[in-house]
Amino acid sequence: MPHQQAANHDVMRNLPYYPAIGAIIFLLKWSYTTAGPGDLQVLIRPVAGLVSLITGAAGEYGEKGCYYAQLNIVIDKSCSGFNFLILCYGMLASLAIPSVSGVRAKMLAVILALPGALLLTVLVNSARILSVYFVQQLSGAFREHPATWLHQAAGAFIYLFFLMLIYIGADFLIHKLSGRHAKSA
Repeated sequence: MPHQQAANHDVMRNLPYYPAIGAIIFLLKWSYTTAGPGDLQVLIRPVAGLVSLITGAAGEYGEKGCYYAQLNIVIDKSCSGFNFLILCYGMLASLAIPSVSGVRAKMLAVILALPGALLLTVLVNSARILSVYFVQQLSGAFREHPATWLHQAAGAFIYLFFLMLIYIGADFLIHKLSGRHAKSA
């Protein structure tokens, strides 16, 4: 019974931080509804850079985003990975809160989860775009008219796979670091 009381106390102590995460997610999602490709350059440009680096194709920036004539793909608002950013941020921030102690550390965890999620989003979204492109290149049937369902299914699978991988990795890292911290204290 004392263990359960301690766990309930931990939940109550962390409770105020989850609405803060929810508010940040709400603000991000709200800003996305009014954003254009120019507003999403923090996601589109690094992804386009990685796509260019790996494929050797040059992209042209325009009103809609980055167009690759050689690859016949556009990295635009819908392809920016913004929704993945929101999911990844919520997951990382929620994982971090119970693992740190103190108000400042928890607030810092809520804030620093965002740049961490941004970096992971750029990497995962680049992998998603490149994977779909290479699958379409390997399956000649989709070259002329890429199947929307294939594009969406591959994207959903890749995002889900990486979200699970990130969760497992972050959880492992948090437990590893908190174990070391507990041993040295």
